[in-house]
Amino acid sequence: MQNCNKFSDNRYFATTDFYLACYLLAKEVQLVSIERRTAKQFSFIFINNVDVIELLDSFDYVPKDSTKVMVDPRTFITAIKSLKSRLYRRLGGSND
Repeated sequence: MQNCNKFSDNRYFATTDFYLACYLLAKEVQLVSIERRTAKQFSFIFINNVDVIELLDSFDYVPKDSTKVMVDPRTFITAIKSLKSRLYRRLGGSND
């Protein structure tokens, strides 16, 4: 698991993968913060728990088209829009 800055303990999970972050949002994992890593890269910080570990295993290792990782398309689109909105606000200078 990747960790960054003030969210460096095991209570948090961080990823720079935008679509993994969208997947976790769609699965109702709590997004705590978005942290800038470089000029073009951000870390998405989530609460870490057993559910997150199971979701990550499913996301990475289940066979293609498995129902275990399925997300309603509308829910996934909403998660993408929500995360993009938070990124744009973050780029505008406000903190999440």
